Amino acid sequence: MSHRIIINSILPAALILSLSAYSGVSVAGLLAWCKKGNLTELEKYSVEDMKNVKDNHGANAVLYAAWGGHQGVLEWLTDTKGFDLKHQNNAGSNAVLYAALGGQQEVLEWLTDTKKLDLKHRDNHGSNAVLCAACEGHQGVLEWLADTKELDLKYQNNHGANAVLYAARGGQQRVLEWLADTKKLDLNHRDNHGANVVLYAALGGQQELLEWLADTKGFDLKHQNNAGANAVLYAARGGQQRVLEWLADTKKYDLTHWDTAGANAVLYAAMGGHQGVLEWLTDTKGCDLAHRDNHGSSAVLYAAQGGKQRILKWLADTKGFNLKYQNNIGANAVLFAARGGHQGILEWLADTKGLDLKHQNNEGANAVLHAARGGHQKVLKWLADRKGFDLTHRDNHGINAVLYADKGGHRILKEWLQKQAQPKRKKHLPDAWDRGVKYYKMETFSGTG
Repeated sequence: MSHRIIINSILPAALILSLSAYSGVSVAGLLAWCKKGNLTELEKYSVEDMKNVKDNHGANAVLYAAWGGHQGVLEWLTDTKGFDLKHQNNAGSNAVLYAALGGQQEVLEWLTDTKKLDLKHRDNHGSNAVLCAACEGHQGVLEWLADTKELDLKYQNNHGANAVLYAARGGQQRVLEWLADTKKLDLNHRDNHGANVVLYAALGGQQELLEWLADTKGFDLKHQNNAGANAVLYAARGGQQRVLEWLADTKKYDLTHWDTAGANAVLYAAMGGHQGVLEWLTDTKGCDLAHRDNHGSSAVLYAAQGGKQRILKWLADTKGFNLKYQNNIGANAVLFAARGGHQGILEWLADTKGLDLKHQNNEGANAVLHAARGGHQKVLKWLADRKGFDLTHRDNHGINAVLYADKGGHRILKEWLQKQAQPKRKKHLPDAWDRGVKYYKMETFSGTG
């Protein structure tokens, strides 16, 4: 696979409520009341039920109340129900980022001035309050963050995505114009993987913005990132069937386009967890659900990378896919799920589907190394503390988790790993990374990121 589109981890489009229930409690219902600030309904739930409820991304009542801007609910949750105001979702997003996402300046002031949360908090992918506010078009919050709190509007996440790209993802034309005309940000900015506003808009399903970019700003809708991924693949990753239809029928795009790693719309949609788009692509557009990329990675592995258990179940139970499938270098769903940081998928694969968490690919890379490559400290801690994994494990080429984290651009994780008990590297392996990196073929797109 090629580069990852990390941005989905904090965006509203990704905050899809799980319809599962704990003790008969509707997850969707409870979190919806938190976002709406309805204390009357919330008081009907027990503390135990409330604390058990999280969405698919680990967001709980605190984050949803912050998203909705309800200081009173936040105080009630923390002061009377024992909730931790510092809770983070699976991607490291906290109440500050959710409040920024919702454009909730008053809650941001309360969180930072009274509760001493860090306004500069970043999630695991480097997204901060500026990027979250830009995505949802909150110009007033952006001005406050920049002019009063001295946050940098030109800030970029770990993958080089800035406010321009986040605003494009959210379809925020007015904010894009303000950023470009007033704040002098460059609309031509690209992230580290070569993705620009066209690809981010496609990811978000923003057809009107795509038309504006092409017709008014002169952007080429056929732009591809460094790995050859175009608007078709980004739209598939975002599950944007309407944009895919527009690209194919009106703009004459080829829905069978591959990136340089051989990944097509089927694999991108599988990673995004979009069963409807997968069915449309295969049943209507003639795409092959069994397509594999150049490394032999299938929809099963891409879905595992994206943490999409529902898609994995559908592929296995309805479409006859083998969940134990390995690609050309021996990587399976366990390693792909570890790379994506999906502890829940790892537990499900091991406890329910009989996969071995200690599986290694042909080069000796295990779940620890893949989790490090993806930047997932929580999964690493879980593997070490609960599953007995050795954080100093090296692959067959002497490459350890520190180097995998470094290759992934995860500076904070690298520093954390270096603080763990690490044996000295063997003297005969000074260039181990250079020799071994060619074997590491688990790059995935996901963008920003």
